[in-house]
Amino acid sequence: MPLLLSILKASDDISLVGMVKMRYHEAAMHMGQRTLTRQLEAFRTGLLARLPPDEREAILGAAEDLRAELSDRKSPVPGDTAPAFTLPDQHGQNVSLKDRLRHGPVVILFVRGGWCPFCTLTLRAYQEALPAIQAAGADLLGITPQCAVSSCAVAERDLLAFPMLSDVDNRVADTYGVAYELSPAMRKIYTRLGHDLPKLNKTGNWQVPLPATFIIGTDGRVLCAHVEPVAHRRLEPSEVVRALQELRVNA
Repeated sequence: MPLLLSILKASDDISLVGMVKMRYHEAAMHMGQRTLTRQLEAFRTGLLARLPPDEREAILGAAEDLRAELSDRKSPVPGDTAPAFTLPDQHGQNVSLKDRLRHGPVVILFVRGGWCPFCTLTLRAYQEALPAIQAAGADLLGITPQCAVSSCAVAERDLLAFPMLSDVDNRVADTYGVAYELSPAMRKIYTRLGHDLPKLNKTGNWQVPLPATFIIGTDGRVLCAHVEPVAHRRLEPSEVVRALQELRVNA
């Protein structure tokens, strides 16, 4: 079945994000040399090996909860109308999905934030694929619960040439069925590792978006939906490019 007609919902054990300083720079050095999946898996392996046993168990338990919950989520599937949104980008300029679709398909990439090494590796991989995405006539939008100032810092750090939109309180993520609240056990681990999300995101909650990628056609309908319950699994940028190229050929 062509990728752009499929919805992929994978399940696996969840990875804690944090402890970025341990292996982050080593993983980043190999961008372009390995697939995104391999980079994320490599970072996860090193990360979990350094966590205390009780925290690893908490992470695996959270994975089971998310796995069970994922099938009940009402995320848009191919053929559904994509929820419309207008959000500020890293420069404070409003970006409208409707306006972007006037110029071609749009790839939407939900990420948790610049504090997350898995998200950082993902953003850099998609930045490398951006010329191919644009050559296929599409646009790329990143969406994060971080504020515009933080998004700007991430875009500058990672040399991102696509909009990073600030989704305060995960309101757009919620309309796409990918927002969820971290469990008390996970909050405790995140706090210990220095990731106080209510403080980082300037909100009163511990919500983050699931790793998710959507391709939206110019008619506003979802062409591809890829939703993951774990931080270390992402739709490969090459698969997104292939889907967009199929779409262009069949147009």
